[in-house]
Amino acid sequence: MAKEIFIYRGYEDGSLDLSEDGYTEVGKGRNIKWKIDNRANPGSIAVTSIKSMTPKMYSSFNIFTADPSKDGTDWKAKIKDDDAVKGKDCEYWISWIGKDGITRNCDPIIAVKPTSVNEQNFIIGIAVAVVALVTFQFLWKRSLKKRADNRSEIR
Repeated sequence: MAKEIFIYRGYEDGSLDLSEDGYTEVGKGRNIKWKIDNRANPGSIAVTSIKSMTPKMYSSFNIFTADPSKDGTDWKAKIKDDDAVKGKDCEYWISWIGKDGITRNCDPIIAVKPTSVNEQNFIIGIAVAVVALVTFQFLWKRSLKKRADNRSEIR
């Protein structure tokens, strides 16, 4: 299933009211779909791959397998499925045409999560197993000590 980015409204300054406030986190290899709300000001959008010469402190990284493409009234893209994109941010352009016919630009961000759900579940599983083992050892030693104390009381 694709991660959906909803476009709710466009403003005269070019900014867009996007789901997740324009900062979307996804896992590597995921599909992305940009959807325009029926009541939104943008009559149409054009999603471009990557914003060049970004003024941000980090450099933008192309996380897409290919440039985003039109899918009916929506747009779609796929995030690369390799470890090189993990933890990377991609600042990209959305050019959109308002109902007034004027073209404007917005520059949201897609961030690729540093670990996938499977990796997170594996790490959590290991942590739970270690805690269980330590707890078991503690309780076992405590049980042995109680037995020894009980034996010494009987004698």
